[in-house]
Amino acid sequence: MRLAALVACLIAAPPARAESCQRVASLPLRDDGGFLSVRASIAGTPVRLMLDTGSNAGLITPNAVQVLGLRIDPGTKVAVQGTGGSAQRVAVAQAARLTLGPLVLGDIAMPIATLPAAPRLTPPVGGFLGGDVLSHFDLDIDVPRGRIALWRITPGCTPPAWLGTADSAPLVAHGDRLSLTVTLDGEKVSALLDTGARSRVVSDATARRVGVNAATLATEPGGISSGVGLAPQFYHWHRFANFTVGHAVESNPVLTVAPLDSRFDMLLGTDWLAHREVWISYAADTLFFSKPGA
Repeated sequence: MRLAALVACLIAAPPARAESCQRVASLPLRDDGGFLSVRASIAGTPVRLMLDTGSNAGLITPNAVQVLGLRIDPGTKVAVQGTGGSAQRVAVAQAARLTLGPLVLGDIAMPIATLPAAPRLTPPVGGFLGGDVLSHFDLDIDVPRGRIALWRITPGCTPPAWLGTADSAPLVAHGDRLSLTVTLDGEKVSALLDTGARSRVVSDATARRVGVNAATLATEPGGISSGVGLAPQFYHWHRFANFTVGHAVESNPVLTVAPLDSRFDMLLGTDWLAHREVWISYAADTLFFSKPGA
């Protein structure tokens, strides 16, 4: 449920009889080179899951399906598409008795696909949680302090005090994904809020729009990567003049330039989240964030 009126509640003094917002889970959060993950349990077995607000749905790996003995739905296949636009049709497994700390999520249907990259951890990474699960909560993500809290929000409840001094930016819902308008080298661009992306990624077309020509980009360092769609993508690193979210201006950021799904101009990835506490409010369609180092 989208509650636009909640924005005022989050930034104003709470009413005298306000009911406290309910924190349903508080979990340690790992940051392994931009991969954000939490410890979970599927079918009673510990597993790590990465967080991916940039995906409408979660994902579970073939190895996790085998190790956990999960049931595969024989009559269902779904399309899995990476941010670069490539897609594949895959089977679906039932992640039985999925829990996050004290929070019981129950049986969750998850597409089965290989992760192109993941940190080697114990317990191992078995997939990621997407917007179909995460959008049921407001997320308080504090990468510098290594923690995440999931909250249930109701109108009139009392939010944490730090939100009263936070900067903010409105969010737009695209199914269970969220985007916001940011400014890159003086141009307004649409950014997908993507905790599954390790860095901020600017599309080739957007880079050209803000004045980065192809000849210049071809001389800059980069490489080849792949997303969930597994198609290889060429990328380059370019130093832009400035990047702004809300009132926070960053000068001379080095951002990745690569092909992207044309629905968004760029991805706002974990390199931006890594230096601040953020509150992703699915209830109020608003991103709140602290100053870096606060």
